[in-house]
Amino acid sequence: MREKKLVYVPMAVDTVHPGHLNIIKVASELGQVMVGLFTDEAIASYKRVPIMNYAQRKAIIENMKGVDIVVRQETRDYEPNLREYKPDYMVHGTDWREGPLAEVRARAIKVMAEWGGEVVEPEYTKGVSSTALHQEAKQDGVTPEQRRAYLKRLLAVKQFSRIIGVYSARTAQIAEQVRITGKEGVKCQFDALWLDVEGVALQKGISSSLLSESDVFSAVWDIGINSEKPLIIPFRGGDRQLFLRKAEQSGAAAVVVWDGNPEEQRETVSWLINHRNYQNMMIMAIADEQTKDTDALGAEGYIFRRQKAEKGTDKREVKGGIPVLIMEDMQDSLKNYGSVSGIIYGGILGRLADSYAWDAAESILKLNA
Repeated sequence: MREKKLVYVPMAVDTVHPGHLNIIKVASELGQVMVGLFTDEAIASYKRVPIMNYAQRKAIIENMKGVDIVVRQETRDYEPNLREYKPDYMVHGTDWREGPLAEVRARAIKVMAEWGGEVVEPEYTKGVSSTALHQEAKQDGVTPEQRRAYLKRLLAVKQFSRIIGVYSARTAQIAEQVRITGKEGVKCQFDALWLDVEGVALQKGISSSLLSESDVFSAVWDIGINSEKPLIIPFRGGDRQLFLRKAEQSGAAAVVVWDGNPEEQRETVSWLINHRNYQNMMIMAIADEQTKDTDALGAEGYIFRRQKAEKGTDKREVKGGIPVLIMEDMQDSLKNYGSVSGIIYGGILGRLADSYAWDAAESILKLNA
């Protein structure tokens, strides 16, 4: 028999605010407080990737007054941890009584009742939330280094990342703002952006082969001003040093070595990695039918051309980096493919008038909601 009642408190704690302190205070009055801290993967399954990683959040929560134990909360559903620890109480704010967490609440109450446990619901602290604080902080702007670090964590943590091709200020605004509500009330949005070079050329009425570097980076600057999402840009040859410096100055989060045979790609990848000023800027490579061994390219991530990435592509086949599947067919969805880190919808918006682009972006999100 326990000396003190065990109180289970599920939390994400991406940004600590008074609501968290109130919940812990209530819980500590009931017994020994066990915080079920959501993992990065668990948080990313239903909203943005957390600003702080799990270790950072754990260091904060385990040093808060009233917290006795911190354990991993691996899923959005509390049932696995409730069954493992069988707490006497579970404490959660009243915000879950309605909306996407209502079903989770019902399951938790039912599970707790199996051993006579009780769910305690302190009044939700109105006017403050981690999401609201994050949105407010974003109004001050996101630095290039924050975008780069975010992309690396995004591809490592989130099960599937949605990446949309943009080529102008307007398409960047659409990608930044469009959102839908998916299954179980999960809010869906695009996670990152891809520079659609063909779209830039189409807007100027010329072939992409005639685009100057100034044309490309003018578009990159416009995109960066109108969206805070990380941007991935292709390197299609030319002066590597000049391109790299402009990419860094413009705030690009990743560079993809696009052209060349495997030997040329490997040499370019190595050069870019060794000469970049920011370690968080990912250096990726394109993988196509000529690429026999992606691991030999030495890149930090890979993008598969559609003809290479047949249905069932498995990221375990790529030992050297994180693959991102590039797709241009709006009818394709994540369920048709194997274990990949994300999908790039590359040139869809570039083929549409602005009046249709918003609807197209929403349709893409609905494919995988």
